[in-house]
Amino acid sequence: MKITNFSQKQISVFPENTILIITELLKRYGLKETPKDVFEKIHKEEEPFGTTVAKSVKEIAEGKAQIKDLPNLLQKRLNLPVEKAKQMTIDIKKEILDLAKKFEEKTPVSITQKQEKVEEKPSPLKKDIYREPTE
Repeated sequence: MKITNFSQKQISVFPENTILIITELLKRYGLKETPKDVFEKIHKEEEPFGTTVAKSVKEIAEGKAQIKDLPNLLQKRLNLPVEKAKQMTIDIKKEILDLAKKFEEKTPVSITQKQEKVEEKPSPLKKDIYREPTE
């Protein structure tokens, strides 16, 4: 038996200029990286600051973290002083998160229920009227 349910997932659509906003925030807080710096970090398998901020914002939007946790995330991930991290959180909320549009996406999910398997017992031997007895 197949039952169809709907899984709800919240989707956030950020402003088109989110990358520029993040770049401006990094510059404002003294974290601007040159393309050479970004390339070197990627080569060393480290995350550029812009990517770190973008992932942190995404975690908030997806509900994996709360806005109150963002200052601690930024402080640890970007190695920022507490006050700068708090101020950056306020700016991120005002310039990115508050402008994001949220949608609910319903995705059909099929659930297959297992039917109880009834063990079939071998039927007792019946006399076959079409065969001659072997004895």
